[in-house]
Amino acid sequence: MKQPAFCFHFQVLAVAALAGLVWLMPQTTSQSKTLPTNDHGMVAFAQSNRRTDSRRSGPVKRPIRRTALINALRINGLSTAELVREIERRGVDFSLTPDVEEELLAAGATPEILLAVGANYRGTVSADATNNETDAPTPNPPSEPSTSSRLSGTPIRHPPPKPPEPDYDDVFEQGLAAVRADDFDLAIRHFTTAASLQPTNPRAFSMLGMTYLYWRPDLAAAESNMRRAMALGGNAIFRVRHDHDGFFSTFCVGSLFISANDITFRADDGEHTFAATRDIIREVKLNSFVGSEYGAFHIKVRSEQNKVKNFNFAPGSNQRYEAELAVRLYDAGQEMNRLYRD
Repeated sequence: MKQPAFCFHFQVLAVAALAGLVWLMPQTTSQSKTLPTNDHGMVAFAQSNRRTDSRRSGPVKRPIRRTALINALRINGLSTAELVREIERRGVDFSLTPDVEEELLAAGATPEILLAVGANYRGTVSADATNNETDAPTPNPPSEPSTSSRLSGTPIRHPPPKPPEPDYDDVFEQGLAAVRADDFDLAIRHFTTAASLQPTNPRAFSMLGMTYLYWRPDLAAAESNMRRAMALGGNAIFRVRHDHDGFFSTFCVGSLFISANDITFRADDGEHTFAATRDIIREVKLNSFVGSEYGAFHIKVRSEQNKVKNFNFAPGSNQRYEAELAVRLYDAGQEMNRLYRD
């Protein structure tokens, strides 16, 4: 039976429409792979990039709090150079207002430390931002239990998430706070933990040496940790009195920092400082006369006019063994310095 003409034309149109649809499908698929062109899509794409960059750069470090910096200044267990480096590395979470500047000066801050604080204000960082899991990818949700598990009624237990590892700077600051609270056993535990977290960072070893020397007397442990700190580029710390008149009738109290490269001193009030690199130090020896009853020792330094200046220091304990330890570590630092140069 002959089909009507209009049915033939309808079939042709239907075939053509189907072919066109098939031809469009690959184009639609390829277009779905292109970047979104609307504003919401571009924002999402940019945020994704920022998350990736954040994961690549690691967790955000929490800036130094004012109380932590004041603790470090009061203890005088970090040299001026070390404090400036830490402030530049981490920043501070407080502004250098006139009141804050006065407080830092009273704690023993030097002009270099104040300058670093003023130039490195970074505001506060939330606890979430400092967590080691910052911007980590969202873990996959737990899979549905299998049919056999559902039927048997056996509960599926997923392991709890691992707690974040302790942060070196946080643990170190807890050690400083323990020293300020006269809890020296706790301070040793915190500094020991910090040293285990970063075995190549000298700061915890420096503070362990200082704590064992003065607050939990153990000369062998003190010397061992001081040598370790110096070998890592840090300091051995000694509490001393700096003579002003040649008789120790007037003096200032502060910390002497002996490293493989130099010797520096900062008074507790921040007003008197001393710095000499090994190439201009002529002698470090025990005194036979000035302050000998206090176990004093001297450092002779060549000045710019090629003259020699003499600086006398008495150990905080007034004991000769402490001065002998300072001289012994200075001599050991000379060998370390040669190894660094070679």
